[in-house]
Amino acid sequence: MTSNHALPETGYLRLPQIIGRHPTATRAAVPAIIPVSKSTWWNGIAAGRYPPPVKLGPRATAWRVEDIRALVERLATENMRVRGAGLSRHTSPLDDWSAAGCSSARSRP
Repeated sequence: MTSNHALPETGYLRLPQIIGRHPTATRAAVPAIIPVSKSTWWNGIAAGRYPPPVKLGPRATAWRVEDIRALVERLATENMRVRGAGLSRHTSPLDDWSAAGCSSARSRP
């Protein structure tokens, strides 16, 4: 997450404006505000970690700028709290899975 993104005061953001987009031959790169994958973003919405979308039309989904700004602030506060407690945010998503006593579907030799 970075705070140097210029977000409009009000309005809507589409998904590539939030999670970023890699450049292709026909479109420019878009830097991520929240650097997560598309599936992580949608799973976070289902779990209540990220704000719900607003349907602008049958094929157009967006998020309120105010909601994204609040999310960035909340994540920054959580990150500071974790760093202040001496914990590391840089753990594998499988750490929680392993700590719960679950085994991976693929085992390493």
